[in-house]
Amino acid sequence: MSTAVIYVRASTGEQVSSCEQQVRECTEKAKALGLKVSQVYKDQGISGARHDRPEYQRMLAAAGNKEFGTLLLWKQSRLGRDQPEVERAMRRLEFHGLRIVTLDGYDTSASTLKNRKLIRVVKGAMDEAYLDDLRDDTLRGQTDQYLKGFWCGGRPYGYKLVEVTSKTEKDVYGRWKRIGSRLEIDKEQAKIVREIFERYAHGASPQRIAADLNVREVPSPGSAWNRKARRCAGWARSGVWQMLRNPLYSGTYYWKKTQWIKPEGGRRVAQLRKRDEWMSRPAPELAIVKPAIWKLAQVRLSVNNDKPKDKRLQSGGRAVYLLSGLLRCGECGAHFVLDSATHYRCGSVVDGKACDNDIRVRRDVAEEVILRPVVNVLLGKDVIAEMAKEMRGYYAERMTELRAKRATVPAEVEELDRRIARLRDRLKAGDPDLAADELAAIIQKAEAKRAELLADQPEARRMDKVLHALPAAAEQYRQQITKGLQGNATEAGRARIAVRKLLGDQINLLPAKGGKHLVAHLEFQRAALVAGAVGSVGSGGRYRIVSVSH
Repeated sequence: MSTAVIYVRASTGEQVSSCEQQVRECTEKAKALGLKVSQVYKDQGISGARHDRPEYQRMLAAAGNKEFGTLLLWKQSRLGRDQPEVERAMRRLEFHGLRIVTLDGYDTSASTLKNRKLIRVVKGAMDEAYLDDLRDDTLRGQTDQYLKGFWCGGRPYGYKLVEVTSKTEKDVYGRWKRIGSRLEIDKEQAKIVREIFERYAHGASPQRIAADLNVREVPSPGSAWNRKARRCAGWARSGVWQMLRNPLYSGTYYWKKTQWIKPEGGRRVAQLRKRDEWMSRPAPELAIVKPAIWKLAQVRLSVNNDKPKDKRLQSGGRAVYLLSGLLRCGECGAHFVLDSATHYRCGSVVDGKACDNDIRVRRDVAEEVILRPVVNVLLGKDVIAEMAKEMRGYYAERMTELRAKRATVPAEVEELDRRIARLRDRLKAGDPDLAADELAAIIQKAEAKRAELLADQPEARRMDKVLHALPAAAEQYRQQITKGLQGNATEAGRARIAVRKLLGDQINLLPAKGGKHLVAHLEFQRAALVAGAVGSVGSGGRYRIVSVSH
């Protein structure tokens, strides 16, 4: 009996030609032809326009190795919907001497099939035309939804998709019929969107923004996607770029602005349509980013694209500044933003809104006056020594508390002893649920807990470790910020991460008496220096630093 293989494929939206149906019908055809099926190659949920289908490539490789004699297809379109690619594949299979059989009548072994190449070309053209018709029908349907006020497309980061149902019609299951979708702002994700725009408008690069978000383990836009494999983990620079260019965040909904084009033998790429094809409408309810921040971000994008529209930002558009995104107006709560390449000003004032804090401050002066005392004073030896003294006092209190709890320790130790004994019995007898090495690890952990209850040494060792690392951590922060103050953009980006850890996410700027300069109110995060220490070491200290305004 001759050996045959079956290749099946179904796109995500194809219901009438599922892979299971194709396999069943092709298997019946093989029996009718007296063929033995040795392998089934299945590409589920993959478009026939793609050439890199994994099972398709495996089948072609097996054909090259002459591992089978006949290929069974439900229809020629299962091999693909790109006519040139299908023709190349068919010729390649025939070159290897393979028989190709489809359930709609194509058989390379049929003596009466003289014009099989012509028939293949016709079928391929029809399959490719089917894709074109499908695209046009889909676009018409989506455009109709757009004109009705519904959302068309996927879920952009910062929003939630909400199903819209009919109030008069029900489906076959008795539920209200779905008639469309709309977007709503996701409050938590919207905070990240605003942060991205504000930081970029203030000078941070998309690469640095993505890196900071990854360090903080903020879930990325693709973290919830149902994908077998991702191109990268976490936030990516390209994703930040795309968000910065999305007009939806400013409250404008565009439709038919882009289309997907598939070049010969390659992946689909997005391409702008002609300007007169675009459709748009205001969507103020979907605006996440303030107009002033949006405008500044777009100006900087134009600078980075070598198409400057605002000469004031050309000298500083690419830099990453130490205080970007941290300065807040103490009067109205708005961010201080760059209203030029050299000066910060309250974002409300830049946006034309009412705020009494109209003082401008030079960027380099603000960095020097705010951060130099952090380097020289807050990270100095005297402050670090005082922190160490406070921590020793805390641990002394902690040890007193532990000793006071000695009365409860015997009961806990006895319970651990019983648990360890049970685990050892399971280890000797053999456990059906856990392997021996897993049980041994659990026993070791329980014994370590028992030893910790009977001695204060683990607490003391942790204290010594933290106190020893404290001066080194302070020196590292000192060096990072000092290098950033020297003007190097790369070092400034690294220093900015240190500044954010030490000073938190906000520095309030308030006019001093007389209104000629600003006073910076900040909180020094001492916990950043003692990350990994056991317990709390205090929230930090509050400081006021005066900076000149001009």
